[in-house]
Amino acid sequence: MAPSLLCCTPALPLAIATVASLLPAAGRFGVPIQGWIATHEGLIYALAIAAMTLGLFGSARRVLSCAC
Repeated sequence: MAPSLLCCTPALPLAIATVASLLPAAGRFGVPIQGWIATHEGLIYALAIAAMTLGLFGSARRVLSCAC
């Protein structure tokens, strides 16, 4: 239920924008964010692809179950 609520609200983009705006400031305080992202880039992409695939299957299941 929560993913369907997030798709039409600005909550998720605002949360991502907030985190993205804090990343440069965190780098100034000695947090090696860019190095961590570069080291785990493959895992991050794999998780993003898995989330998109799950969303695609969930949307397709809802469309197919609709008796329009």
